[in-house]
Amino acid sequence: MATATQRITRRQICQTHDVEFGQTYIKATPEQESLWLPPICPHCEKELREKLLADEEVALQADEIREETNRRCAADAGRAERIREAASEDLAREATQMLAAFYAEHREERETYHDNEDWNRVAGEIEAEKKAEFVERLRSERK
Repeated sequence: MATATQRITRRQICQTHDVEFGQTYIKATPEQESLWLPPICPHCEKELREKLLADEEVALQADEIREETNRRCAADAGRAERIREAASEDLAREATQMLAAFYAEHREERETYHDNEDWNRVAGEIEAEKKAEFVERLRSERK
């Protein structure tokens, strides 16, 4: 970093273009945070400017783009089938996710339900055994 009468500068290397460029430090003010300018290298700045200009140009052609899009979509014979296949894939993936979520959300309640059902079955078997023993004892006492 070099300073010349309160001016702080530094050299940076652009990670995208692998070029070195200089930046100047701008101190913070009540209205603005401190920053280094320019924020990007000249090549990045040029590419960004070209992209912004292209975006503006394309925005001016929105109606033309929409009409051409409609024309191409109408002329694409395989489009409907591609859309159906893509939708089917989405639905299958979402159904799998929903099924997995259903299992995760309801497994504990279902296991508790079936635990209770099995407990009641065992209790019923024991009651039946006890009744059978009681009836057998009554019969043997009557003899």
